Amino acid sequence: MNRQVDRSWSASWRLATAVRVFTRTRATGRATVGAMLGTLLAIWSAACSGFILDLAPDVLLVVHLVAGIGGLLPLFLFLERHWWGRRERIGRHPNTRTGYALLICLAVVSLSGLALLPYTSYAPLRWLHNASAGLLLLGLAAHTIRWSWRKQRTGRGAVPRVRPALYWQAAALVFAGGLAAWAWLPASTPDAAQARSATVALEHASLESRVPTSAAECNGCHGEITGQWRRSAHAGAASNPYYLAVTDLLIQEQGVAAARFCATCHNPIGLIQGEIDALAANEAALRSDGAGQARAYQARALSVPLAISARADEGVSCVLCHQGVPAATQPGNGSLRLVPASDSFPSAPYQQLLMRVNPDAHRRAMAPASLQQAALCGACHNVYASNGMALEPTFDEWRASPYPDQGVTCQHCHMPAARISPVNSDLAGRSASHGDLHDGWEEGSLLQQAATLGLQWQWAPAGAADAPTLHATVILTNSGTGHALPTGASDLRQLWLEVTLWNPAGQIVWQTGGLDAYGALGADAVQFRKILGDAGARPIQLHRIWMATQILTDTSLAPLERRAIPYAIPLVGSDRGPFRLSARLLYRARSPEFAEFALQQPAAGLPVHQLVATAVTVPDPQ
Repeated sequence: MNRQVDRSWSASWRLATAVRVFTRTRATGRATVGAMLGTLLAIWSAACSGFILDLAPDVLLVVHLVAGIGGLLPLFLFLERHWWGRRERIGRHPNTRTGYALLICLAVVSLSGLALLPYTSYAPLRWLHNASAGLLLLGLAAHTIRWSWRKQRTGRGAVPRVRPALYWQAAALVFAGGLAAWAWLPASTPDAAQARSATVALEHASLESRVPTSAAECNGCHGEITGQWRRSAHAGAASNPYYLAVTDLLIQEQGVAAARFCATCHNPIGLIQGEIDALAANEAALRSDGAGQARAYQARALSVPLAISARADEGVSCVLCHQGVPAATQPGNGSLRLVPASDSFPSAPYQQLLMRVNPDAHRRAMAPASLQQAALCGACHNVYASNGMALEPTFDEWRASPYPDQGVTCQHCHMPAARISPVNSDLAGRSASHGDLHDGWEEGSLLQQAATLGLQWQWAPAGAADAPTLHATVILTNSGTGHALPTGASDLRQLWLEVTLWNPAGQIVWQTGGLDAYGALGADAVQFRKILGDAGARPIQLHRIWMATQILTDTSLAPLERRAIPYAIPLVGSDRGPFRLSARLLYRARSPEFAEFALQQPAAGLPVHQLVATAVTVPDPQ
């Protein structure tokens, strides 16, 4: 009955008959088995994992793909000979179980390979793909050797005569096993792409024909991480209106070339691509046309807002941290060297496949040891004036704290471990969060960890004609930051104490640190900040740090510093308790005056963040 049904499909029957006739001869059968084993050996040799792919990735991946596709024919011939031709008695064959096991391995290899090729690089799936290919190869090799051994026996009980065919089969088995072990050995040599690439200092030079990779290219595989980065201050470093306003002022006073100092950290891609230099050249050409100083000033003014490319507008993008290494023993002022390994950011489909099937090389290129070191952050978060004065020494503040000895770096707080989806997969994994790549104040994720606040009080006895005085002491501790509080551009930041005494009706009896109707902070507030001064000891306004030659005042708190701030609160005779005494540590990223200068419009309603607060009940004086 089966034969009659099969003959009804005449075309299929004829094809199967032709293949069966072709494979019935012993020579053809051996050739088929040899081709199959050779194909599987080639596939395993180019198994896309471990150090072996680094030898010749392009060649090996081509061999892997071609051999995998070409291997379908000898596998089909092998299966036709062993299964289709003997389908009526296959259940009685002594190797039926082995055959089914190898078929399962073949199915796993094929299906996992099809999934890996266009869709994913999920590591367990790659491991399953390689392991099943190895089991398939070893099982077929062992079966073939056993088959050849039986064929070479001269009689029952006689010692078999080893023929040359067994030598290459045994050698293939040993070779495959050696390659399998070698494939899992860790790489001990530096990444080839890094070794071929020249380093470029951000303070000078350009990448010439090399174009730094855009974050949009990373987004194709690392969408979740790129989304976190886009919400960070790093992504807006070059387009921040406050940076652009200060740069505008700098160019008007110092010329376009001076903007390189700020662009080193705020607009590094534009600097590397020569965009700042091109603007400076335009200014120089206009200045030399004989139009005089007025023309030069106009040229500087027209050069702002630094018309930058879309790639440069990404600010501090992925490539700056993942391919940057500190270029100096004393980090600061953009002392970063970029290793532009363009091979690690492929754009062609085949190159993307090569990176996906062997992500270890890409991971080594994109995750150098410096990525875990605070010095990488210090390259930009350590700013010095031309005379060596520390303007924004965040890295130095951390280095002078106890945290380096404890192994706590910037990354511990600003890039904590988080659960994300691995590349092209819905399964969750562990990685560093890119959502805290800001100073921690704007989003508030680090605000509540910054400080602790205590409040003590006592009544002072009143004089004959005076009302009693409440003596309060606020105890503030920088308990949760690895740097000064505040840090960075602390001449712009506003961090202050608000202390308030409330009567039983909820009315304010006395207060310091409150805001007026315009949002301005009163002069009596206790602030924590740095005031820079020029050569004449005048306070620097509008963050004109290029004018700074000295530090007039620095009231910021060092890491783990504990400070007691006393207050004397006089009462009038009509005030009656019990009172409520509260203290709050408040923060605002910038003052309304500076925001109005930068935005060129009224800046009322700037957000104020509460870091920590406490309150106590104060009874009437006895």
